Amino acid sequence: MATLARGDRDGGADASACTVALGADDDDDDDDDEGRRARGDEDVGNAWTTRKVGARAMVGMDASRGRRTAEGVGESVAGRRERGADDADEYEDEEEEEEKEATRGVKKQRRRGVKRSSVETKARVKSPGSSEEGGEARVLFEDSARAELLTSGRRARERCSTPTTVSSDAATMTTYASGSSQKGNDKLMRFYIDGDRRRGSTSAPKQAKATKDGHLQYALRDPLTSEYRIVSLLGEGTFGRVFECWDFVTESTCAVKVIRNVKKYRDASMVEIEVLKTLVAGAELGDVEKHHCIRLKRAFDYQGHVCMVFDKYGPSLYDFMRQHSYRPYHPKAVQRITLKILEAVRYVHSLGMVHTDLKPENVLLVSDAFVHSDEYSIPQDCSVRLIDFGSTTFINRHHSAVVSTRHYRAPEIILGLGWSYSCDMWSIGCLIIELLTGEALFQTHDNVEHLKMMEHALRRNSFPPNMIMGMEKDVRTFFFDKHCSVKWPNIMTDIESRTALGKTGIIDHMVRERIPAVKPRNSFLSLLSQLMNMDPKYRIRAEAAIYHRFFLEDVDPPAKPKK
Repeated sequence: MATLARGDRDGGADASACTVALGADDDDDDDDDEGRRARGDEDVGNAWTTRKVGARAMVGMDASRGRRTAEGVGESVAGRRERGADDADEYEDEEEEEEKEATRGVKKQRRRGVKRSSVETKARVKSPGSSEEGGEARVLFEDSARAELLTSGRRARERCSTPTTVSSDAATMTTYASGSSQKGNDKLMRFYIDGDRRRGSTSAPKQAKATKDGHLQYALRDPLTSEYRIVSLLGEGTFGRVFECWDFVTESTCAVKVIRNVKKYRDASMVEIEVLKTLVAGAELGDVEKHHCIRLKRAFDYQGHVCMVFDKYGPSLYDFMRQHSYRPYHPKAVQRITLKILEAVRYVHSLGMVHTDLKPENVLLVSDAFVHSDEYSIPQDCSVRLIDFGSTTFINRHHSAVVSTRHYRAPEIILGLGWSYSCDMWSIGCLIIELLTGEALFQTHDNVEHLKMMEHALRRNSFPPNMIMGMEKDVRTFFFDKHCSVKWPNIMTDIESRTALGKTGIIDHMVRERIPAVKPRNSFLSLLSQLMNMDPKYRIRAEAAIYHRFFLEDVDPPAKPKK
């Protein structure tokens, strides 16, 4: 599973842009010419003809093909002037033929120029202040703090005097002497100096390649534009890959999410960027991390791959548990982490958005430091960051019929009854049970079996009748009997399904084993019962859940007596 969020142009583009620009110039010239001829103004016509003669003199005609030279065209124009404006109509056809001839010559020269330009473009490496190296990189979003850094660095470079070259046995490097103090700009100066050296290079920049399924092909230490270099692979998913990269501007490591160059993943990534920008805009002074959400630092389009830059944090809740042999989290850690997740979700909901994919893989610990224990997974710091907003949906926009990862999917989604903020609360209930026990609560891939597991884990004999009555009749009869109980077992039930249901724990029993103290255990069960209410209308909301009495309890289990 991915460690970070899961969920995905070359020199020829410059040539295409150049070609489009040239085409626009030709069209403008033609429009101007027709307008001048329609007015019949002799002076304007003469001025236009003189300009046309100048253009032909620059371009010339191919003598081997019998085309007239600029001098010949000039003579014909002089003859026109002697005859006067009254005879202009007689020479209209000749003028149009000359114009077409000249236009063909100009276009041929321009096409040759475009080819030369495209070759030069491929060999050009822009400075780090621009947005490309090794291919096109179009900036989609820039964090204000980073933008200020880049601006101050450019200003510092502008204040620098002429560079001098210092030689040594090891290498030759460029240094700058500045009349003013360089303190605070040293990092950026080194970055720009290296960029100046690369800008003078005549070697063609490396072009990024994609696999058949759209993933970015890479090797360690490959550049990802001039500002980043790939250090390691952090994770991979259906959306693309997440790399640990070195940021040359800030001289620190970061995490870069590189989306597959596939249209549907690119489109989804643009929505994710919109969500991340909304999170920044909604926070006071843009401090998203105060709400335990990850902050987008930068976003850019790199040769068809949408890339998002974040600070690098510790492992996900799932990976931390996996690194500790799937030992469950200490109850105190569960209490602290749950509160922070609820605060993050409250903030997301306050902005009119539903995360829809809450699970241990999408919550990162800030640090990978831990407290040694043979019984529990205990992070040293329980601060977390909510990540992977690729499936996040604005509440007033189109809702996909199916959302959430199977194990954390709310019953109303399975039954096709629509969903809202409450589906996130069900997912949080499933998530914290997994942290407390070390195992996912509902391990299935079948809808009927999943619904039966819900009845079993929550010790319910049936679903709420008012919830079932809202379903279409054929769907209702497929899932439920006349008593609103799930139709299981049925003719499709096999031994494997019976075994899976038998392994599903009852929440009351599991919590009793992990939290022996009566008062904190009852508080925890109370919170779970409100998070995992079958009927979404009666499920607790995030803003109320953060004030639940469970977060005031001392949940430390009693120390085991020494033998």
